[in-house]
Amino acid sequence: MFYQQVLAQQPKDKNKIYSLHEPDVYVIAKGKDHKQYEYGNKVSIVSTKDNNIIVGVVSHDKNIHDSKT
Repeated sequence: MFYQQVLAQQPKDKNKIYSLHEPDVYVIAKGKDHKQYEYGNKVSIVSTKDNNIIVGVVSHDKNIHDSKT
């Protein structure tokens, strides 16, 4: 079951569950002193040049580098 996976996970485990309500979120390392980590999903948004109308959105499953989005 889902909660058993949360209880059994260890600090060094990969693919940990960080939220019971949003199991698809992951840790994003920011590398800043005041805020080293954030939790969530990374998204890419495409908008038009002139009007800033959003024409596309993609939610990424993993924390990929910005140069790859």
